[in-house]
Amino acid sequence: METEDNIIFKSVTIACIVGIIVITFLVLTGTKDNGFTELYFLDYEKAPAKNAATFKYGITNHEGKETEYNVRFLINNSILRNRKTTLKDNETFTEEYTLPLDTNHSVTHKVIVDIQYLNKTQGIHFYAMEVS
Repeated sequence: METEDNIIFKSVTIACIVGIIVITFLVLTGTKDNGFTELYFLDYEKAPAKNAATFKYGITNHEGKETEYNVRFLINNSILRNRKTTLKDNETFTEEYTLPLDTNHSVTHKVIVDIQYLNKTQGIHFYAMEVS
């Protein structure tokens, strides 16, 4: 007959082996981090020019793979321009862009940079006012 110490030792050993098997299974079959993309303004404090908004924005790819971005520029939810850019992992793209402000319809304009990639969408915006 086994002693009580042997039974406890065998139970702990079996529990450890089962735990290692379960953790290994979860690590091997678990989902990987999908990464992320940074979208940001580089000169958000720059004042708009008369009847135009000039700004610089950046996109940094941390998705873990080469990714294509569809970039849209909007003012007050109206698309003014589309462009595509493809970035390798950990690559950064920056661009300065000027959008005209239609002062016939509004004094304040919502300027939006919107990106679509890998079935995701994200955007950033700021408000520009006509400068005399």
